[in-house]
Amino acid sequence: MDRHCASCRKPLSSTSPRARFCNSTCRSRAHRAGGLAAVESSAQPVDLATRRAASAPAPAGIVAAVIAKLTEADRLDTWEGQAALDLAQQMADAPAATLSARAAANKELREAMALALKGVGAPTSSVQEIRDELARRRRERAQGAV
Repeated sequence: MDRHCASCRKPLSSTSPRARFCNSTCRSRAHRAGGLAAVESSAQPVDLATRRAASAPAPAGIVAAVIAKLTEADRLDTWEGQAALDLAQQMADAPAATLSARAAANKELREAMALALKGVGAPTSSVQEIRDELARRRRERAQGAV
């Protein structure tokens, strides 16, 4: 009887009759994909990328949110904004990452967004407001005199 790996469906050439996976990578993938029962019940070989795409939430959600936030703040074209966008894209491309990896990626994205949005919406000082008002009045006077 031909036996196949429960994860990648390659022929199993193991010495143990109890072996279900060809290596530790396939065993880990099966565990992350929802346990052994979900993998073993599958009679047809399934591409892992297809399985991940079907089970993962819409990956564009976090990327779209980062783009919207950076565009609203007019920081999308800065290097800080591009770094945050790159992190969001990496998070979207790795939906089956471990929980600790996702937590670390979330922390990095939070720090990158804080750096990219630094100073946006911050109230200006009263001295700067007075300078801006003075500059506005001078512009108005110069335009009226011409």
